[in-house]
Amino acid sequence: MGDQMRSLQKKIKTMHALKSIIKTMKILAALNIAAYEKSAIALQLYYQSVKWGLVACLLQSPQIVQAQELQKKPIKRTGIVIFGSDQGMVGQFNDQIAEYADHALSALST
Repeated sequence: MGDQMRSLQKKIKTMHALKSIIKTMKILAALNIAAYEKSAIALQLYYQSVKWGLVACLLQSPQIVQAQELQKKPIKRTGIVIFGSDQGMVGQFNDQIAEYADHALSALST
């Protein structure tokens, strides 16, 4: 009987420890969800800013607007926006994306 009692006490102690771990994990998950929601809103605002910035740039180039309005032969220009990262754990991401863009643009010009 003594061994069974010790075994049950050990299991109860383990269950309390697991309950504590699960509670902590739930709290962390809730915090992450809030952070992701905040990031999603920030990304939407950023998207709008980039979109309106591109519109403003295009409106500053009268040749593009006139060609569109007069339905002339389109002007062959390529505009690109490349997004890198300022986060620490991405390794050589910025270098790799720049190299990829360089190769892709070289292929377009030939």
